Amino acid sequence: MLAAALAVPAFAADRAPTRSEKSVITAATRSFLKGGTGVPNARILGIRVDGTYARAKTSAPGVDPATAILRQRRGKWSVREFGTSLDCRGVPERVREDLDLPCGG
Repeated sequence: MLAAALAVPAFAADRAPTRSEKSVITAATRSFLKGGTGVPNARILGIRVDGTYARAKTSAPGVDPATAILRQRRGKWSVREFGTSLDCRGVPERVREDLDLPCGG
């Protein structure tokens, strides 16, 4: 279950989040709650999954919107990078484009 401080991303009314999307939400939520981002009350506004990579757009009061890059390894999602501008090191170009990542940091 997600913590109350984080919002579930908006999904089309005609479908529920997929298993992968739920797993990405859980991984991002755990990362934020552990303080890895320094923004414990961040809200997940939307996610996109592309194979073993995912993007979670976030927002929090008083800070610029940011993006988390997640990677799935051995069935487990984890946050690789978080910020307003990302290095995207190791993320294939096709995935960067598909996920519309703000690389170049």
